[in-house]
Amino acid sequence: MTALGHLPTAKVTAHAEIASTPQGREIQLHLKNDSGALAFQVSARVRTPTGELVAPVIWSDDWIELTPGESRTLVAQLPKSAPGDAVVKLAGWNIESATLTPAPATGGTSTQP
Repeated sequence: MTALGHLPTAKVTAHAEIASTPQGREIQLHLKNDSGALAFQVSARVRTPTGELVAPVIWSDDWIELTPGESRTLVAQLPKSAPGDAVVKLAGWNIESATLTPAPATGGTSTQP
């Protein structure tokens, strides 16, 4: 575990989109590791703009690793109680944390830490 403390910083770019589906509102979180280092234990949480956790939110995957150059999209169904202005908090072992405001699914705005 000591080696994890020496992981180089990875640069992950991300953008989030929100869409209405027959099952309810869904967030798609698009991630890309733009660095030459492994992005370790990357996770996302849905929160209110004031920082309160929105639950239950089940992501398609969580606590993931992204190899250099790898892209991945995570999907989450929002509970009916989720506020319309919910945000996504992105964090990881060796990445800079970021807060993303989901854009309508017809496009998205990139957010970098």
